[in-house]
Amino acid sequence: MSNHVREVVIGSVGEFELALRRLSDRHYIYRGENAPGYTLRPRVGRFEPAARAVEMEKALLDEFKKRAQPLLSSTPASDWEWLALAERHGLATRLLEWTANPFEAAFWAAQEPYLGGDRVLYVLDCTGIPVGPVTGASPFAVQVVTLYRPTQSSEGVTAQCDVYTLHPNPTAAFEVEGLERWLIKDEALTAICMTVDGYGTDDEALTYADLDFMCRKLDWDWEVGILADAGGMRGRK
Repeated sequence: MSNHVREVVIGSVGEFELALRRLSDRHYIYRGENAPGYTLRPRVGRFEPAARAVEMEKALLDEFKKRAQPLLSSTPASDWEWLALAERHGLATRLLEWTANPFEAAFWAAQEPYLGGDRVLYVLDCTGIPVGPVTGASPFAVQVVTLYRPTQSSEGVTAQCDVYTLHPNPTAAFEVEGLERWLIKDEALTAICMTVDGYGTDDEALTYADLDFMCRKLDWDWEVGILADAGGMRGRK
């Protein structure tokens, strides 16, 4: 772990809420991951060597454009929007997804608590990080990590994600000043699941705009027993 990254251990709902209160005076974004063993980097950089990652990403995006076009009701206006759309639907890109809502990020981190294991919530102070898109510049020409908030929502790009970070070297670990790594311990998962649900992570105006998210959310409610009394359903034990 880099000296730039502060590690915080979350062993209870109380510790989670205390950690959040400490952040109230700054501008933070959050990212939840369901396994602690991965280095924080974009997915296209996790499996390709540095010499091939960018070439492979461009080829994937070009093919995505060809295949996705007939399925879209509107066409993304730039490669920035194409990258966001591709990332949103699971293609490997140089983007990392974040949200301004810590409870939404915790929801993604703590899914399927019955599987056990620690989880990770990344917390990034985004003060000082430049904001894109850079006028007239391709996302592949940007030289520094850049924040990007997509504007196209008609295809569900923004239904779950508030903002992305764009990484010019997707194979490099993302470790900067202002980044924290919260390790959510296994024993706290179920309680945190129930708590973040109570804070309204299932707001229909946000989450139900996307059917993939809706199904994952219903699965999650079933797994932690929230639907136990609905129509005779029983949560997974």
